[in-house]
Amino acid sequence: EDQVRPTGLPSGGMRGIKLAKNDFVVSAFAIRSPLPNLHVWNITNTGIAKVSPLDEYPSQGRAGQGVISMRLPTGSRQVSAATVGKLDQNVVVLTSKGKAKYMRLGLAETVTRGKAGYGEPVIALKDHEEAIAVVNYQPIINPTT
Repeated sequence: EDQVRPTGLPSGGMRGIKLAKNDFVVSAFAIRSPLPNLHVWNITNTGIAKVSPLDEYPSQGRAGQGVISMRLPTGSRQVSAATVGKLDQNVVVLTSKGKAKYMRLGLAETVTRGKAGYGEPVIALKDHEEAIAVVNYQPIINPTT
């Protein structure tokens, strides 16, 4: 916020990210001060996932082009979802056919940022089914405690 000067309504806004043709944003995170042991977790449409240490990712200013988090392994069409967390954090992966799989981020292989994921998919998919999203799992919070 402190990198952008205040402007009025006629200014038309501020570019957040610059995308090349055929690029799209899978996910974005604002991390104020990196915590130790945080990782970026990515999954492809074919269910192949990988994690990379957060400190491998540079900070981005406004109108930056971002970084390549994961190159596509053979057979995958796109990176479908991403999240940030610790390896013992729980997530739920969702599929195009409504299936959900509960897992820990550490189930995926740890691979350097920008490299392709490899190995077996972290979720079993049927024909014409794809991994489409990830949700960070939060246990029920009791407001009375």
